[in-house]
Amino acid sequence: MKRSSIALFIALPVLPLVFTSACGEPPDGDAQAVVETNGAISSPPHKVPNLGPTLVDFDTSPSGAVAAGTLVDTTYASQGVTFTCVSCSSGHAYAEPRAVGNNAVTLFTPPSPPGFDARFGAVKSVFATPATSVSIQAIAVPTAEYVVNPVAKPFLEAFDASNNLLVKVLYQPDYGDANYGTAQTLTVTSSTASIAYVVFSSQAPGNDTPVLGVFDNLRFYSGPLVGL
Repeated sequence: MKRSSIALFIALPVLPLVFTSACGEPPDGDAQAVVETNGAISSPPHKVPNLGPTLVDFDTSPSGAVAAGTLVDTTYASQGVTFTCVSCSSGHAYAEPRAVGNNAVTLFTPPSPPGFDARFGAVKSVFATPATSVSIQAIAVPTAEYVVNPVAKPFLEAFDASNNLLVKVLYQPDYGDANYGTAQTLTVTSSTASIAYVVFSSQAPGNDTPVLGVFDNLRFYSGPLVGL
């Protein structure tokens, strides 16, 4: 599939669909899923970071402003995270504008828009110190290849150092919800600092309407979790 064949648009909400997937539930183990929607956090009780996490906004770096199209694989290495992509053609991650003065992280270089899904690959973020909490801001963007009401969703997956999947969380609003297409924060936590890396993309559409994910504002934290 050629990347140029995809034209983006923000779809107007119509009838909501109910989407269920076992992928949205954490597997056994100490990793737990958190999804923040409209400022309200649904999280495991008594497990929150006791200090603010490190923020990577892809607009600035320790060296200054990040220009559009910048390869960001090692841009934030001094802050404890490096980037690459998996199942992709370039092998790299880039900063790409999603709005004036605001970059997202993507698999593509300009002039491609920043949205992508699993057909093109996923961004991988590797932490120098295993993390306790990781989040990424995601926007769901249906494409002009409209088949049926979209059910595919952006996702965030967390893995340990042995490449075991700890937990996977999905973009929260369903298509047709008033908040669909707005920025939502997907978060994973672990009671022990065991998150070696995360992978994020949007689910491949199958025979359904493709939904691209636009990703920004990665946050991660490697300290202990404390009670509320």
